[in-house]
Amino acid sequence: MSIRTLTVFNWNFENNGGGNATKWRRAHEKVRRMKPDLGFRQEMWGADMDEHKGVLKAELAEQTAHRLDYAGYRPEVRTEDAGPAAPEHAPYDRIITTRRRPCVPWAWIEQAKPGAVIVVPIGGGVARLTVALDGSATGRFLPQSVMAVGAAVPSPRLALLQDEDVVPSSTCKPMVSVLDRLQFVLSVALPGHRRCTWTDENGQVEAAGLWMPDGSMMRADVKPRTVRQMGPRLLRKVIAEMDDALPAGDLDPADFGLTVTRSRQRVWFRDPDGAGWDLPTAWSSR
Repeated sequence: MSIRTLTVFNWNFENNGGGNATKWRRAHEKVRRMKPDLGFRQEMWGADMDEHKGVLKAELAEQTAHRLDYAGYRPEVRTEDAGPAAPEHAPYDRIITTRRRPCVPWAWIEQAKPGAVIVVPIGGGVARLTVALDGSATGRFLPQSVMAVGAAVPSPRLALLQDEDVVPSSTCKPMVSVLDRLQFVLSVALPGHRRCTWTDENGQVEAAGLWMPDGSMMRADVKPRTVRQMGPRLLRKVIAEMDDALPAGDLDPADFGLTVTRSRQRVWFRDPDGAGWDLPTAWSSR
């Protein structure tokens, strides 16, 4: 029996050119030179490069279908912007996505068989859910983290926090350390947030910043322990409440789970009835 070797790669296109047209094209050229048989993506391919991404996705999808067929596998390969539904082939035994989402599209639950497994990246982790007979789905996050939520440079909007009208407030919490400890938690609880740090000449962290798509932002300084914030959400309060609700020490993503029903998606810690928070389920109705 002959053995056919497949070249499979895992690539994060956002961190390898997302937002920069030149780097984005170089990243895709590198993938082409690899001539992969199958690829897994960690993030949307060049989400801000609409004039190119459709052509490249169609091209790579065609190559993938051809190589899988050569290897003896004939799945249906589509080129779509990760739509939440494909009812013509339902019900499904497995639904697996590699695109990070803020919550689980309800259409996936509706189109899955009882006992089906759904695997979806949410925030900085991957949730593995099993669909129950009553139409709900529940499961835990896998131990491995997908990616850290970060940014290379501070958002220019953070400079607004230095305005004299934004009064710093003191805090007993070491907020910079808290942000590090809650990195996975915040990636799930605050979808789309970005963060950065400021360092002194010796490379020691002086402050950390965090901002949201809705304009909420905060800056936490190490010495003195102060916080400046502005925007529609009081991020300091949200972060402090989560820190208080969870035990001290390092947090393992595998200790967190997710339960999905039609009306609610709740992340919980260790036990479905334990500490937790709701995901933005309005998004999942798309």
